[in-house]
Amino acid sequence: MTDMRRQQYSDAFHLYAGAKGSLSGGETADAVRSLGFNVSDADVAEKAKGSTDLNGFITLAQTFAARGADDDSTLYEAFRTFDKLGNGSVPAKEFAQYSTILGDTFSQAEVDALMEHADGSSINYEALIKKLNGS
Repeated sequence: MTDMRRQQYSDAFHLYAGAKGSLSGGETADAVRSLGFNVSDADVAEKAKGSTDLNGFITLAQTFAARGADDDSTLYEAFRTFDKLGNGSVPAKEFAQYSTILGDTFSQAEVDALMEHADGSSINYEALIKKLNGS
């Protein structure tokens, strides 16, 4: 696992765990999904018993990554929906607005984290996905 991937997992863990240092079952599922894994609560509950610490969360995330739960094509398609010019970027404000009201909504913390990757008024999603994958 790359240092960047480990940091990504750690950041997701700490976003949901806060100061308590562990995640409940529901929080674990939310944190795993925030990494782009398409998993159900049952998928997570089957693998994570009780509360999850950082090392357990990293192991769990690696398990879902190994089984291909982070299908990049789905992520690309989600961004392409907002890419009206077809140039690999989306308007940051528009994406932030829609991401909090459509479908599986992002929390404000997730939107804020995504906006950190905005370059001015847009998000270069192709570069972002490569960065998330450690490429």
